[in-house]
Amino acid sequence: MLQVNNLSIQVGNFSLHEVDFSVNKGEHFFILGRSGVGKTIILETIAGRWKPCAGSISWMGERLDTIPVEERHIGFLYQDYILYNFLDTLSNVSLPLEFGGMRKKDAREKAATQLEKFNLSHLAHRNTDTLSGGEKQRVALARALIFEPEILLLDEPYSALDTDTKAEMQALTRKVAQEYELTILEVTHHLADVGNHNYYTVTNTRLQGGN
Repeated sequence: MLQVNNLSIQVGNFSLHEVDFSVNKGEHFFILGRSGVGKTIILETIAGRWKPCAGSISWMGERLDTIPVEERHIGFLYQDYILYNFLDTLSNVSLPLEFGGMRKKDAREKAATQLEKFNLSHLAHRNTDTLSGGEKQRVALARALIFEPEILLLDEPYSALDTDTKAEMQALTRKVAQEYELTILEVTHHLADVGNHNYYTVTNTRLQGGN
């Protein structure tokens, strides 16, 4: 179980308070709220970008917020994917492994296997700025899962996709979640996306010095 207990976060002059929810292992859970309330900041704090001011984050009974980012076994898919447009698809997927210390040859071999799994092998040597929105998202998802994480964080990943591509990518994410036995936290501001899933609504925020 992922447990976020009474979390307070301060980023610049923006703060969140009393964030409290739990997610069962293997669950697809949603964080709901209007734009600007700090949904992404919650995900980033779980991933380790921000340090909580108070409260705790635990995974399977062990504290997450006190260990290094690389030891958290978390994949992250941002809304804009954050692909390197000057690199080809294969390099985008292998780069995190290389940054993690894996030999380049081994990293690229593992990335090639990952591309095959996501039906992306034919795009291996295409620069990502030539890909469609759906293709970019599949590349970003393949990269997010290259370390075989236990938790996948999704920051409104379908917002730039048309209706058909969105449905296709949602189906792929469900398939991948089952295969990898993932626990998923997905940010959205549309209640319709939540369906029958459990969710947490972000409301307790504060902008210091704002109007």
